[in-house]
Amino acid sequence: MKKKNTIPETKDDILVEIEKNKTDLHSFRFGAAGGKSSKPHEKKLARKQIARLKTALRLQDISK
Repeated sequence: MKKKNTIPETKDDILVEIEKNKTDLHSFRFGAAGGKSSKPHEKKLARKQIARLKTALRLQDISK
């Protein structure tokens, strides 16, 4: 069963989620360089989630 990707409603919540995902992506990159990558697909998922959040943020800016 797939996990639903819920997008936060407020701009501040979206920015917090983007920052959290960026730090996760950073740790994946440096973990992979050190040979600690046990789940390489998580890097791809983190990039996609950042893109989804940025799209939601952009849609909020356009609609206002």
